[in-house]
Amino acid sequence: MVRSKVTNLEYNPDKVAYILNMKQVYLYMRNGAKLLDILYSDTKANALVFVFEKNEQLKKLYELWNQHELN
Repeated sequence: MVRSKVTNLEYNPDKVAYILNMKQVYLYMRNGAKLLDILYSDTKANALVFVFEKNEQLKKLYELWNQHELN
């Protein structure tokens, strides 16, 4: 288990989704997805990585995202 330094929530890193796309993050959060953590990437991208709980709600949001129907 990992404890977030940002949210102080504990989560299993094998049961989460790591999202870098800011528009996708915004729409997930706008639609009630549970944000567990925010990490940073030391790659060339120097990106923030948002960690969401994998559950049925996130699965539905992901399907809508892929169909360009999430708003």
